[in-house]
Amino acid sequence: MGARVGRPIAGVEEIQAKERSAKPQFRAHGASVEMLTACEPEILYEGPANTGKSRTLLEKCYMLANEFAGMRQLWVRKTRKSMTESILVTWEEHVVPKGHPCLSGPARSHRDFYDFPNGTRVVLGGMDNPDRIMSTEYDFVCYFEATEGEQDEWEKLGTRVRNKAIHVGTGKDGEALYWDQMVADCNPSHSNHWLNKRALDGKMRRIRARHCDNPVFTKRDQARLDALSGARRARLRDGLWVSAEGQILSNYDPAKHHTRLDQWLLDPEEPSAGLKFDWYGAGLDFGYRHAQALEVFGMIGETAVRVGEIYRREMRPDWWAGAIERAIDRFDLKVIVADGADLTAIHYLNDRLGPLGGRDEGDLIVAADKKPGYALSNLQMMQDHLADGTLLFAEDAFLEEPCTVCAEQFKPQGLLEEIPDFRWAVLKDGQPARETPDPRCVDHAIDATHMFLGWLWGTDLTPTWGPKHAPGSYGSELDHNAVHEHDERLLGFNDTTAIDEHWPDEDIDPLGYVN
Repeated sequence: MGARVGRPIAGVEEIQAKERSAKPQFRAHGASVEMLTACEPEILYEGPANTGKSRTLLEKCYMLANEFAGMRQLWVRKTRKSMTESILVTWEEHVVPKGHPCLSGPARSHRDFYDFPNGTRVVLGGMDNPDRIMSTEYDFVCYFEATEGEQDEWEKLGTRVRNKAIHVGTGKDGEALYWDQMVADCNPSHSNHWLNKRALDGKMRRIRARHCDNPVFTKRDQARLDALSGARRARLRDGLWVSAEGQILSNYDPAKHHTRLDQWLLDPEEPSAGLKFDWYGAGLDFGYRHAQALEVFGMIGETAVRVGEIYRREMRPDWWAGAIERAIDRFDLKVIVADGADLTAIHYLNDRLGPLGGRDEGDLIVAADKKPGYALSNLQMMQDHLADGTLLFAEDAFLEEPCTVCAEQFKPQGLLEEIPDFRWAVLKDGQPARETPDPRCVDHAIDATHMFLGWLWGTDLTPTWGPKHAPGSYGSELDHNAVHEHDERLLGFNDTTAIDEHWPDEDIDPLGYVN
């Protein structure tokens, strides 16, 4: 990678003067000016919600794209889909002038890049499909909502920042000097987040956005943020990197407990073969005004891996029936453990889902056992699973579109956003009450998870597989049983007959098949 020096952007006022007549007017304030002119290799652009960070960063992208012919930019989020109705809307409706040539081509949801007349290309991607974006080189990388990502992803992206399209001079030894940059755009998260640590270690320049930087920030916007509580209020209103006081699932560690679906492929050479879990089940917490959550788990031995999630507010029961049908089609769920406080909803869904796949009515969704103290017992079980490493969460688990209502209200959009802020209630003396979760916490996906784990105790629905080749036979010695197991698991077949019943010694032929 070439040396990175200089300020590739001319004076902000000069560039803005050229653009005012051609596109919607944008005036930089405070930290926005810092962001537009920053030239360091890595930038952490952080701040509370609604400070105009994304708009400012997109304005910089547009300036760079016009200023440097032939450069390559990469914009990423955790998933490509999540960019369509967020970043790309701001870009197309507020940053780029109407009729600009880069807007020609596919609709936002189907677009892979924006091409400028001067040869600049802006590539769009998600870390749910890293192979496509890691196969080329870039000059400028933006990771939007970067707290969703992992440090390993960031460092891998850094290896692709070497396109060398922006020449800024020559070094003392005659070496050509090039400029490039990576920007992580985010709201603050917990204090131990890798982005915060990376900035504290001096590996990134930290630029803090404030609400006064956003000229369209209103009193109504402020009131929404004022209504938040706890760590979420501190992060989204005050812009602080804080961990929740009295966190219940305190042994949760993203570095230890996060995974990806492609790490669980039955056959890495054939992704279409599916995942290698023995069976699938789910937990379901009902809601309408508050979020309703379905958490799907793949079971392999005693390990539960969250492989699917549906998390939505204000969706009717018929929509949920359809969404759960799609989840069953994908994972062949054996059971859904639901909140028994809403038996009407359970009966309705069982009526809709019972005939699916030949099931008898009512045998798919079961009510969670809500004996006194069940929630605390289940939460303890969840803590134990986390401690043992037998509860993991696939980051790429969304089965439906993320909840826009939750996003607009600055509420969690899934399990991984609920866990860090899930805390004990506080007593009058300020100490955490270790028996009562704070009722202000959002815990719908957590409830769905611990209800499934509570039901799971002592239950194993792993299909029994009977080998086709007897011990000691040629087929067994040549490991043909493993081949048959692979094939039968792909096809969903099971042979539940014990091996001793299959092959008494006198019936075994040299190849190991039944005579």
